[in-house]
Amino acid sequence: MTSFKPSVVMGLIQDSLLAEASGIIASRSNQDMFWVINDSGNEPILFLINKSGETIHSYWIDGIDNYDWEDLGMYTDITTGKNKLYIGDIGDNFAIRDHINVIVFDEPKIQHPNDTILYEYQNYCFRYEDGIRDAETILVDPVDSRMYIISKREEHARIYEAPKNFSATDTMQLIYKLSLPLNNITSGDISPDGKDILVKSYNSILYWKREKNESLHEVWSRDFELINYVPEPQGESICWAVDGNGFFTLSEKSWSDKQVLYYYERNTP
Repeated sequence: MTSFKPSVVMGLIQDSLLAEASGIIASRSNQDMFWVINDSGNEPILFLINKSGETIHSYWIDGIDNYDWEDLGMYTDITTGKNKLYIGDIGDNFAIRDHINVIVFDEPKIQHPNDTILYEYQNYCFRYEDGIRDAETILVDPVDSRMYIISKREEHARIYEAPKNFSATDTMQLIYKLSLPLNNITSGDISPDGKDILVKSYNSILYWKREKNESLHEVWSRDFELINYVPEPQGESICWAVDGNGFFTLSEKSWSDKQVLYYYERNTP
């Protein structure tokens, strides 16, 4: 038996401002909602949508440019109990960026609908240890809060590990760890409990079940399960449901007349 049931349609994106959706993550502070971003050429806006695809709220991030936002990550800080949201400004189609950026802030909770600008965040700078890379995938491990970035264009996508502790003043180095046997990686996510990992390309979704006390390096070194996935037009986004019972995918509008939010429910034995 496969690990997940076939996809079902949850909703359609109704906001024309989200035509180039490049990243999605399930909100932990706003029930049954998702954060979504657009990629390059768009404004620095963070969108909150519901399961029907309707935009509920949006935030302009003050003082930040959307050079090429590509993915979202999140983890819960066990010390403070706060949910930390990551925006990966990591795209580099023309291989010209001296460094990439990751914007980190406390996940907003919609209590005051008139609040539409985010002022408090950290904008961290990173550089790959082995040269310029284009990437569209950022993951944050809830087990130890370690951040990973996966490159896109190499024949075998390369996984890079960030330092454990971020510096607000230095450009930090991303260390190459291992490769995956495919390319065109566009997104990934780790379940909130850290037990399940998804990595998505344009044409496939890879799934790993994490064993107890297993590092992500060990997980990615093992064989994966190939999910039964029907490719979407410019399908770039994937995220786990908060309860871990399934995952969602979302595409750019591209040449299609619809942007569909799909859900893949976990099969139970």
